[in-house]
Amino acid sequence: MTLTLDVIIGIILLFINVPFGLGGFIYFVYIARKNKQKIYYYMAFITYLVSWAMLFLGVYLCGEKYSKFIIETYVVKYTYVLIAVVLSAFIMVYVFRKKIFKKLLKKVLVKKSKKNQ
Repeated sequence: MTLTLDVIIGIILLFINVPFGLGGFIYFVYIARKNKQKIYYYMAFITYLVSWAMLFLGVYLCGEKYSKFIIETYVVKYTYVLIAVVLSAFIMVYVFRKKIFKKLLKKVLVKKSKKNQ
């Protein structure tokens, strides 16, 4: 079996479906709880469904041989590492959001004041 464009797209879909599904689901549920709007719960569910469609499409495009090898060897190991890194980044931004926002605001105000002079 050769690496055609279909196989490469399938491999990419296999790698990104879990972070996309879980990350999107967690993000939209967080937004829904924060804003108290049901539309974000629906978006979380749709994101989760799209991730399953990505998985099935990736398996279809790769074929049985490639998909079994990729899922067993790489996706199971590295997906959880990728999820941990993304969630850690979200947590860091959430915890330090006030400090980050203040620094960005100061930079913007300084740039505007220099341009006005």
